[in-house]
Amino acid sequence: MENKSFTEWVDKNWEKDNIFPPALNPQQALDFLKDYLLGKDWYTANPISTEQVNTEIVHAILLKYSKKYRKETKKSK
Repeated sequence: MENKSFTEWVDKNWEKDNIFPPALNPQQALDFLKDYLLGKDWYTANPISTEQVNTEIVHAILLKYSKKYRKETKKSK
């Protein structure tokens, strides 16, 4: 990711005189969430596609931060 922080990205991409935030593509949004919530050192060693890694990222974030999701995964086991 070329930006070090979400704040830097917003500052760099904000359009002067626009009251609305800049558009953020979905992959970059997920990358920011991964870095902030799982840490910049989070990675997968699996040889899988970006879309599959995204599934692992969402699972890891939900497992760490969502009580509801942890209950769902317990029920499905």
